[in-house]
Amino acid sequence: DAPGDGFVGYIMPVVYEQYLKNHPEPEEIEYYFCGPPMMNQSVLKTLDELGVPEENIAFDDFGG
Repeated sequence: DAPGDGFVGYIMPVVYEQYLKNHPEPEEIEYYFCGPPMMNQSVLKTLDELGVPEENIAFDDFGG
C-alpha cells in the first residue's frame, strides 16, 4: 500500500496542535478515547493540564 497523507506518530500532540490549542473552552468538551496504557496516560496528562474535569473524560484501557 502507498503511504497515506494523514498524520503519523503519537496522537495527543496532533490533537493538541490541530484542535485543542486554539479551542476557546477545551475544558467544556466531553472526551472519549481508548488505547494502550501509555497513550491513555499521555491523553489524561494533557487533558488535566487543560483543566478538563474528570467527569468529562471516559476511556477504555487496552491491556492495562
